[in-house]
Amino acid sequence: MNWPGEPEELDLPENLSKIGLVDAVTVSNKAFGVRAFPITNTTMLGALAKTTNWVKLDSLSHAMKEKWTGRISEANIAAIHEAYDKTRVYEV
Repeated sequence: MNWPGEPEELDLPENLSKIGLVDAVTVSNKAFGVRAFPITNTTMLGALAKTTNWVKLDSLSHAMKEKWTGRISEANIAAIHEAYDKTRVYEV
């Protein structure tokens, strides 16, 4: 979830067992520059990978290299890795 705060500050559903929190806007701003609408989709892929272990970072990086080249690819890969590192996972 794109949230810079703590899980206690959220109104979470009772059936939730785990949550990953990351400040996706800050990560996006670092990777892509400040924009009116931050690019958080690839950032959230990094958070998803960390929270669920459903996909490996190498797989996401490979997909970015297949889809884009140059600076765009590099920025997306940086956003994924930064979000992965900054995601805080909580058992709730």
